[in-house]
This record gives sequence, C-alpha cells and structure tokens, in this order.
Amino acid sequence: MRSIRKDQQDIWFAEVTESVPQNAIDTVFTYSKPERHRFTISNEGGIPLEMGMGIVPRYERYITSYSHEFVPVEGMLCWVDATPELTDEGYIKVDMDGNPTVEPDFYVRRIMTNKKACVVRAAVVKVDGVKNRPSA
Repeated sequence: MRSIRKDQQDIWFAEVTESVPQNAIDTVFTYSKPERHRFTISNEGGIPLEMGMGIVPRYERYITSYSHEFVPVEGMLCWVDATPELTDEGYIKVDMDGNPTVEPDFYVRRIMTNKKACVVRAAVVKVDGVKNRPSA
C-alpha cells in the first residue's frame, strides 16, 4: 500500500490583491508572503465520475490535502512546477512592472471540502501570466 506522504511535493501559495493608488490610472498587484506546503497534486483533472455525470470540469489538476491545517482560498496563486523567487524578507520578488520574476503556474479555482471531511481538494487552473488570470 502506498503512503499518502510519498507523492507529496512542495507547492507555494500566495494571495494577490489588485488596487488603484490615489491619483493613478494603472492597477497595482500586491502579493502576500508566500507559504510553502506539501500536498499531493494530480497529473490531470476531470475524474471519470464527473465526466460520466455529464459535468465538464473547468480546471486542469487537483491539489489534495489530508488535513485542515492549511486550506487554500479560491483565487490564490500556486507555484507547483516552479519555485517563486523571494526577497530577503520572504516576499515575492517582482520586476519593474510589478510582476513576479517567476510567474505562478496555477491558481485555485474551487475548494471541495466540508467540515467533517478528512480530505480537502482544490481544483486548480493553469495561469498564463498574472494579468491574464481567468476569473474564478
């Protein structure tokens, strides 16, 4: 029997907020301090059960956690196959335009759990740049 810890990998999570500074036209993205957690991530999304019911999933992969210690929030950015570049203080390093130097791979579209469940699943969608992030 396989261990639930064997297939886990490091995944970085950060929240992004969008604001318009006073007397400015452009929006500014602000990133929270990223958190690293070890979770299992699927190779692809869309399990046969959903497809058999006629539900077409709108996400690529699932992140699975077996505890409620950290539950991702819908809209969070994720670095799955990449590692964010961090400043000395631990924040995401950004370029001159305010974009992360290492772009996130995915963002959390949907959380699937309840208070009594032992498993927390997060459906994630591939990101094509932070500004091109689809709406949740």
